[in-house]
Amino acid sequence: MGKSVYVTLSETTLTGLFFIQRYRYLTIPQFASATGQHYSTAADQLRQFERMGVLGFFGNTRLAGNGKTPKAYYLTRKGWELLHGLFAII
Repeated sequence: MGKSVYVTLSETTLTGLFFIQRYRYLTIPQFASATGQHYSTAADQLRQFERMGVLGFFGNTRLAGNGKTPKAYYLTRKGWELLHGLFAII
């Protein structure tokens, strides 16, 4: 049997996850702008969802002499099923 996880989602977090689903992926500043949160708060939330398996990411790779590419988050199947289940209830 799988582990069950209880998550409380606020309206702003649901809005952010909806925008990730709608646009396929978002970076941290885009998520922060969509939800009206500060960058650090949005980054913490995205990192938490990544640890739970709701989100995946790509990017954040080193470019020679130019720093790193931005980290972009996308919904995994588990995240899509979570959103689909929530909107089916509403």
